Amino acid sequence: FLKGFVDVNITEFEVQYLALLAFAFVAAISFLSYIFFPQPIPLGTSLKQEDVSASNLQSGKGIEVLVFLGLIATLFLVFIGFQVTYLFGGETNIINAGFTYAEYARRGFWELLVVAILSLVILLASEKYARAESKRDIMFLIPALVLIIEVMIIIVAAFKRLSLYIHTYGMTTLRFYVATFIVLLLVLFIILAFKFIKSKNEQFFFFGTLLSVITFLVAVNIINPDAYIIRSNIEQFNRTGKVDTIYIEELSVDATSGKIELYSKLEGEYKVDLLSSILEDRDRLLESSSNWQSANLSRHKALKLLK
Repeated sequence: FLKGFVDVNITEFEVQYLALLAFAFVAAISFLSYIFFPQPIPLGTSLKQEDVSASNLQSGKGIEVLVFLGLIATLFLVFIGFQVTYLFGGETNIINAGFTYAEYARRGFWELLVVAILSLVILLASEKYARAESKRDIMFLIPALVLIIEVMIIIVAAFKRLSLYIHTYGMTTLRFYVATFIVLLLVLFIILAFKFIKSKNEQFFFFGTLLSVITFLVAVNIINPDAYIIRSNIEQFNRTGKVDTIYIEELSVDATSGKIELYSKLEGEYKVDLLSSILEDRDRLLESSSNWQSANLSRHKALKLLK
């Protein structure tokens, strides 16, 4: 009776999954506690007699951070200046440098990811070192904003390269999530810039990050990725007469109506392959429709169409 509700066999994958879930739980609780329960500032910590020496120390740290961030911003500026053709060249790079569209887009994403993570860590650590949090410090603010603008330029370049890849070969699940993740990164750096300009504390940035991630997840669910991907591929097929059915076959039942529409437009081998995928979806849905645990509105609509 119990096995009719839950599989009691514990596999190695399930153990790994539970360990990952436990780690994610602890990380999430730590993140939320940092946002909503900040460490209170003890009473009597004002500088009083040590105002002069503390001010001098802070000024010295401000100069150090100014030089440090200024050098990094200059390095980024030189990189962008020398690599402007590489970053924004598009098809020119693919033709002249011998890149494929996939290599051009993937290199852009990994470069962006490294730059974004390093920049976030450096900016937040530099702000704390310079004690520029919750107050306007020009020696920190100016190089920090310059660095953020430069990172935004690299983000835009990465998105442009990915867009070129999608425009040429169509949308896939991986390309969709990479594109949305790049947009999320851009939003995070905008929040970081606002934090620095308005002299907000760290909790403001991390709370903004939390809200951004929640909004990102809600927006992705509203968009319905698989339905969006199939629509995008149908538009590409109408424009170019080409479509990659391998990626379309992997889409879930949310894409069923689009698969049927595309099937009516295809001819030859691609039509046969897509039909095979559609029939497999139908058989799988028929098999799972008898299980109440598999009840799902998208599956119900898809099965109705496939019948």
